[in-house]
Amino acid sequence: MKGLIPRFAYGLVAILIIAAILLTLGQRESNARPSANSYNPSGLHALQELLNRNGIRTRVDRLDDPQLKPSDVVIAAYVETGPRDFGESPLKAIESSLKSHLEAGGRVLVLPFDRDFRANSFSAVKETTPIVDAISGKVLQVNSTPLEHTALSVTQGGVTPGGETFLRFAFEDTLYAAWLKKNRQSSEVFAAYASIGEKSGILLRTSAGLFATNRFIDKADNSVLALQLIKGLIPEGGQVVFSEASIDGGIAPSLVHVLGPWATGIWIQLTILFIVIVFTLGFRFGLPAVERRTQKGQREMIDAISDVYLRAKSTGVALDTAYEQADRQIRRNLKLPAHLSSQERDRHLPETVAKLLGQVNMMRQPIVRVDEKGRQHLSYHLTPAQALELIRQLETELNEFFPKSLNRIS
Repeated sequence: MKGLIPRFAYGLVAILIIAAILLTLGQRESNARPSANSYNPSGLHALQELLNRNGIRTRVDRLDDPQLKPSDVVIAAYVETGPRDFGESPLKAIESSLKSHLEAGGRVLVLPFDRDFRANSFSAVKETTPIVDAISGKVLQVNSTPLEHTALSVTQGGVTPGGETFLRFAFEDTLYAAWLKKNRQSSEVFAAYASIGEKSGILLRTSAGLFATNRFIDKADNSVLALQLIKGLIPEGGQVVFSEASIDGGIAPSLVHVLGPWATGIWIQLTILFIVIVFTLGFRFGLPAVERRTQKGQREMIDAISDVYLRAKSTGVALDTAYEQADRQIRRNLKLPAHLSSQERDRHLPETVAKLLGQVNMMRQPIVRVDEKGRQHLSYHLTPAQALELIRQLETELNEFFPKSLNRIS
């Protein structure tokens, strides 16, 4: 028990160190990515949680052409990059879809962001910006900094749009200032809206979306402003849809997306099931099966070798083996030296045995024939049957000469 406590303490210290490193890295986020799924400082996940806790239903959609109802309020956060000289806007698909939603009577809240989130955060955290409700005169303190390419201003004819590149107000739209910076007589607009189409869709834009991020949503009156803007847009029974396609490019609807969320769940379950099956089949379950093999003996090996010689018709090999075996038997029984020549050996043998040994010695020598192409062909004097008969005769004569010998030529 005493040894367990220090280990547990070390584990807690390690967790604290890892958490501190992650927090440090999170605070140093440089580029803005206002995604509802992001827990980083520039993300909007805290805003989504705030809406859920206040009884407002939310969902996140990544499609270029999301399926929206007229009662849906779309929060479209995007990173403002300024005017494009060449090429088509990568947000053209989602922009066209949101315009159709506005024409059908839907509502859209646009939150622009500058790409350099770190620099904007340093400026916004130093002091808050007072904004005033254009109707009631209510004052809120929010964290915000003016963006380089978006600037809404009040003129005698209403509100003048800035240099926005995504879902900007049209010149023929009638704009209204919802919130002004500093005071009600200010020409700087913090939030403006316009009625779009015959069904009175509402497009609401803020001059900057920094106040709604994870880093600033809990500071000053940022959460109060976010709730007031969204509650003013959402009709009875509506929900808030976070459009992820306006951030880093959306995805085309697949068959699973068209079928609905239940198909996505089934697809995920089938994928997990496939991975589980692959892993389970890759590992042995239980004890391995013991394979018991029958060990072959010497007799089987001899039979196999003899079968090979028989099929190859190796007459010379059989005669050579028989001659060498007979020579060893004679020298061993007569106690003759190994260096003794075959002529001197035959002097100690009966004439029939010596004659048979000579025949076997002569018949075991191959006949070499060279054809016209220079290829050699080997043949023997005897057929396999004749060679076997000759070996048997030699064996019979040796058994008569050495009756007590247990060695046999086989």
